[in-house]
Order: sequence, then structure tokens, then C-alpha cells
Amino acid sequence: MSKDLRIERVEAWACSLPLSQPIDFGAFQVHERHHIVVRLRTGGGLVSECVAQSRGSPIDVAFADLIAPKLIGRDSTEIGAIKTDVENSLLALETDGVLGRAWSVAEICLQDLRAQAAGLPLWRMLGGCKKRAPIQLVEGYALVGEANEAFAERLAARVVEGYGLLKIEAAHYASTEEILARLRAFRRLVGEDPGVVLDFAWTWRDAGSHRDFVLQLAELGVRWIEDPFPRTRVSAYRDLRALSPVPVGCGDEATRPSDLTALMRTGAIDQLRADATTIGGIEALRLLTAEARILGLGVSYHEHPEIHEHCVFGFEGADSIEIFPADRPFDRVHDLVQESVFNRAQNGYLSATEAPGTGVRLRSDVVQAHAHRHHVIGGTRHD
Repeated sequence: MSKDLRIERVEAWACSLPLSQPIDFGAFQVHERHHIVVRLRTGGGLVSECVAQSRGSPIDVAFADLIAPKLIGRDSTEIGAIKTDVENSLLALETDGVLGRAWSVAEICLQDLRAQAAGLPLWRMLGGCKKRAPIQLVEGYALVGEANEAFAERLAARVVEGYGLLKIEAAHYASTEEILARLRAFRRLVGEDPGVVLDFAWTWRDAGSHRDFVLQLAELGVRWIEDPFPRTRVSAYRDLRALSPVPVGCGDEATRPSDLTALMRTGAIDQLRADATTIGGIEALRLLTAEARILGLGVSYHEHPEIHEHCVFGFEGADSIEIFPADRPFDRVHDLVQESVFNRAQNGYLSATEAPGTGVRLRSDVVQAHAHRHHVIGGTRHD
């Protein structure tokens, strides 16, 4: 293989994969998972592939029209210079939202290629040395028709498998008593030790009306409350943190680093949540993680373990890896890639991959089968 690291071809797909059961988040329901899938190829034959959630937004179009043309012919290791040129070309536009997500997947692919060129896994390229981390398993979505005891037994079975931190979706419940009943049933089965995270998916209106509820959550061993308010409601987060004995986290889906730094610097949260596929890529996540660590905050990354395992192992800050189980009807990323990170889990822990780069490799046949748009830049087609 030659050492030509210039990018000669870029592809992007918009994919939709149906879920066997809908997921209820209270304010909205998810019936299928939407993804942007990206592939970069260098003149020397290196290939980087990445999958990220699109939530149905046209990230692939923004990527193909505004980002990918700026990559063609560029040395893939010159990430900073490419970022500057992309930002300069988009001065008339806000580079967050869909555009921020489009740049994020591009930056992740460039980081991947840089590590591949060095023959190192990305986490080593980032300076990491930690090789094993506990998993935060996203097991706690409700299944249709499942009673409280059955829900508790399902989560307890994961504890037996070795998982010590479980995430529960808590936004859709009609009353707080329903959530408390499920948590009590779980505690009766497993005791006090396994940690629990509750995700409220931006559904709370104020802090004061939840005072009694969070006091009860503290008694049930909740590790932190996640995303109760939209990330821009800094004062609401500060009010909640002032009255809650349970730590408060925020950051899922954020595309503006300034939103997260505002929460951190004003003492509004205890736990930073962030996602490299939305916040600007690996470097943006590194900077946020470093600031959170200086401020004494906890750090947890949002899904995408095939990307974020490299950040957990490569940065100081986060101490667990969020993973969706591949044997539940909650997520479909594992269908698009050749190796599911979940299948590498052992006794509730994940060991670092030694594959060069991120190690992500697509199942091209599945991508093509579920794609409703496909773009080729630098080849013969762009549609």
C-alpha cells in the first residue's frame, strides 16, 4: 500500500432501519432508527467508515454538498487545516445542528485515517493507556406489555451477567410512581450495589415540582438524572442541582460546545454528557472532557461505543462506555457494522480493540439495502 494519504473518494448514505417495537420517549416515539453512513478512501487505499444517528435529518445532504467537496484531494492527516478551511467556507451559515453533525462524522473519519496511517488504534493515537472499562448498558427501555416485575427481572439478569451500571429510559411514564415501582422491584432483586441512570429525554418543565421525586430516587441508588430539561435551560438545571441529592447530567445530542460549557461553568450539572458524532468530532470531545475534569465533573459519552470506546480509553475523564445490547429491539447500528461492540463485552466490561484506527467496518450489503439516498463525491456519481 502506498503512502498517498490524500482523500480521493467520499461516499455517504442515508439509512432507515425499522425497530420491531416502537420506543416511547413521552414527547415523541421512535419507530425506526435513522443513520448517516460515511466512507472516506485515500489514494493509498486506506478506508475509514463511520455510522451516526441522523434522527431523520438530512445530515447526508449537508455532508455531501458542503463538507465532502472540501475533503477531496486533501491530506487526511491535516485535520486542523481542513477544519479551518471548512469553517471559512461556511462563514455565512451556523455550523451547528445538521451542519455540526455533518462535520463531526467527517472529523471522526479523518481521525480514523490518521491513526490507520500510523498503524495504531485510535485510542493509542490519542495517548491512552487504559485497556478495560465498565459498560453502562442501555437495557431499561420499556417492552410492550411488560409488567413491573418482568422489567425488574430483565434488568436483574443483566446484573447477573456482570453489568454494574444500567440506563433506564424514564421519560414516557404517566406518573413518577410507575418509575419508582419498577426501581423498587429491581432493588428487591439485586440489592443496593448496581448503579442506575434515569434518562428523562428533556421532558421536565421545572425543578421544584420534582423535589419529592428526586429525594426518593436518592434512596433507590440512582447514579444520576440525565437530560431532564433542554440543554439551553441553564437556570432550570441550576435550580434542580440545588435541590437534588442525585447528581444531574446533560448533553445528549448537543451540537454546540458552548451550550455544554455554559452548563459546566455555571455549576448547573454534575455529569457532562457528550457525543463525538454531534459535538464536532474527537477533538471537540477531548476539549470538553478536559474542562469537565478540571471542574471536577463526571463524564459520560452518549452511545456510539465503536467511536466512544477510543475516547474512554484515550482520554482521562470518562470511566464507563455506554452500549446498547444487540439482543434487544432498541437499536440497529450493530446490523450496519461487521462487529458489534456489545459482542466483545465480557462480564460487564469492554477491553480495548487493537485494530488500527477505529476498527469500524461496514456491512455494505445491509447499508445498501436500507439506504434511501447515496452520494459519491470524487467518483463518477453524486446523487
